[in-house]
Amino acid sequence: MNTARTFPYSNTLCIRQLIDVELGLFLLKQINPESCALSLPDILQPEYKQDLSPKQSRILHRGRILLYHFSNKEVWQTLLVTYSTSPKERLVFDINPDSWQYSEKFARFSRNRISVLRRMLI
Repeated sequence: MNTARTFPYSNTLCIRQLIDVELGLFLLKQINPESCALSLPDILQPEYKQDLSPKQSRILHRGRILLYHFSNKEVWQTLLVTYSTSPKERLVFDINPDSWQYSEKFARFSRNRISVLRRMLI
């Protein structure tokens, strides 16, 4: 079965979904690091206005283009649940599903993936 077509309903993430979720978490960390992982759809809304630096504004603009499909809260939450229950050794972020707080891992593979995410947005 093609997991890209069953996007919000699959119980495993395809590579594209994995990268998209991690890009969303990276974006959130750059724009509002204290917020919980569930708040990404709010930040992606055009109405979101905060005091952002020029760099943050540029990152947010690119993130809105790349992650427009996550402005739907249900899609984002479904993928976060799937991400948080995925094998931990494949993930760049640790997510606490009780509070939806997240943190970046510091393993070598995750640093490489974080640098790719950074290049996508910055």
